[in-house]
Amino acid sequence: LSTVYSSSAASDVYKRQAGYQLWLRLNAEPIPPNVGAPHGDVKNVYESPTRAEITQGGEQRVPYPHGAVVLKAGSRGGDDAAIIAVMRKVAGVDPAHGDWEYIEWSRSSAGSEYTVLARDEVCWTCHAGAEQTDWVFTALE
Repeated sequence: LSTVYSSSAASDVYKRQAGYQLWLRLNAEPIPPNVGAPHGDVKNVYESPTRAEITQGGEQRVPYPHGAVVLKAGSRGGDDAAIIAVMRKVAGVDPAHGDWEYIEWSRSSAGSEYTVLARDEVCWTCHAGAEQTDWVFTALE
């Protein structure tokens, strides 16, 4: 992805996610728009662990291993990556919220600058509904 970044901190975190389209995609088909749902219109959810690392006996297991990254790309207009939401599991970073740190970026159009839209506490309030699945809503299909 060739992108202009709004801050060095956002740039560093986002650059670590470059190439996410090659990661394991959790959803078999793109997730269709859902009125009131966050993260854009059509969505795809990717993660950095391999299928073997998150399954046992063919079934997805939780919690995710430390070091895991879950990324949701959401579309808006003709931009398939208008919104990028990232969860990164870091040992000890936030035990009350599954040791996940969150950040979400958005941009107005393809090729424009990403800006931080939300992070951590804003995200926890919604993801608390997925605490039983290690704070991740989308299961491996």
